[in-house]
Amino acid sequence: MVNQSKKNDVRTWEKWKNSGALGSLSGKDFGEAYAFFDSDVSRKELEYSLPDIKKYTHSPKGLQILVKEGVSGTQFDERLLEQLEYPFDYRIMSHERAIEASEELRPLSSMKYSLIASYKRASNREVAEELITVLDNIHRLYNKDQGLFRCGIVYQAEDGEYELI
Repeated sequence: MVNQSKKNDVRTWEKWKNSGALGSLSGKDFGEAYAFFDSDVSRKELEYSLPDIKKYTHSPKGLQILVKEGVSGTQFDERLLEQLEYPFDYRIMSHERAIEASEELRPLSSMKYSLIASYKRASNREVAEELITVLDNIHRLYNKDQGLFRCGIVYQAEDGEYELI
């Protein structure tokens, strides 16, 4: 039985969470992050190789990653959906190439693939940081143009706003 005077105390929830009890004050006991990117790999090949990529990158064993084509049919928070439609230049490229390139504005929702990642007892930011390494390896393994990668990783920060890394 829970002492009713402590049921809404953040310290009580943190104590339970840190001791391994399920749940959190927000109702989630896992971190979640999203990656959106273009790649030359097929979805089937990407799904097949993802366990090896996670192993090679020393990702935590409990890290779950779902591969989707684009964003259609995926249930996202309305505020996240708005951000996914924001046109920006999401290319990663060398400094020399960036000087020569003209600006390319397009929304994250137009990327070929999306990854939905989650991990128990981790923050959203920690899951996003795991996706950085996974995406880097996907790019190195499968993209013909190694000098250019279109991608973005998004997570919900503790203040409720979505952050792009």
